[in-house]
Amino acid sequence: LIACGFAAYVGVFTKEYREAIVDAFSGFLRKNNVPLGDSVDPLSILATDAQMASWNTQGLPSDRISGENGAIMTNSERWCLIIDPQMQGIVWIRKKEEDNKLQITRMGQKKMLQIFEQSI
Repeated sequence: LIACGFAAYVGVFTKEYREAIVDAFSGFLRKNNVPLGDSVDPLSILATDAQMASWNTQGLPSDRISGENGAIMTNSERWCLIIDPQMQGIVWIRKKEEDNKLQITRMGQKKMLQIFEQSI
């Protein structure tokens, strides 16, 4: 339950706020007698160590926030909004999806419509 809420809602927040949200939510669940383990870690539910190691090999930084972001992205059914001023996430996505023939385009690119049509 906590991992689902984490994946759905906390992606846009800072590390401190993410931790506060998880603490508040787990406190709420405990207060209402929902059984939980001693430590609540959404990342360990959303991704394995092997997956995170693979992401690191593909270029995702190894810090906790990047791992959480990777877990959110790989467990999302919808497209994620990526605010990536350092371009680390974009590099990771390109490397991760190269075997799937990821097509990249930008607004205003001359062949943008053709890329969309071929991709669909």
